[in-house]
Amino acid sequence: MKTAVETVFVGRDRLYNRRFLQMCSHYLIEPVACTPASGWEKGQVENQVGLVRERFFTPRLRFKNYDELNAWLTDKCIAYAKAHRHPELTEQTIWKCSRPSEASSSLCGPVRRLPRGAGIGLQDLPGALRQQ
Repeated sequence: MKTAVETVFVGRDRLYNRRFLQMCSHYLIEPVACTPASGWEKGQVENQVGLVRERFFTPRLRFKNYDELNAWLTDKCIAYAKAHRHPELTEQTIWKCSRPSEASSSLCGPVRRLPRGAGIGLQDLPGALRQQ
């Protein structure tokens, strides 16, 4: 198929490709084209796609008990500390600035209760841990 928009008129009016319109009617969607030379509109669409990917295609982590959750969080915190630079001492990692015996307790405190009763999902964790 060629481009979806064949002709751009004044305002939001567009002449769409015939096959593109057939596809839209098949899936019951109404096409909305971005304004030419308005890059900010494209970014809004891409952000929405990223949000959908994160919400629907990211696996949810489940833990049977608090000890399992705390062990997983400790491992993630230590891995993060070893991989990222200290914000003030940029030549060292966060891990090297902390003593290993204190690193797990200073970076991650134990979790006392699980949200939602049945388990904890990845979306419930802080953003820095979600990106790991």
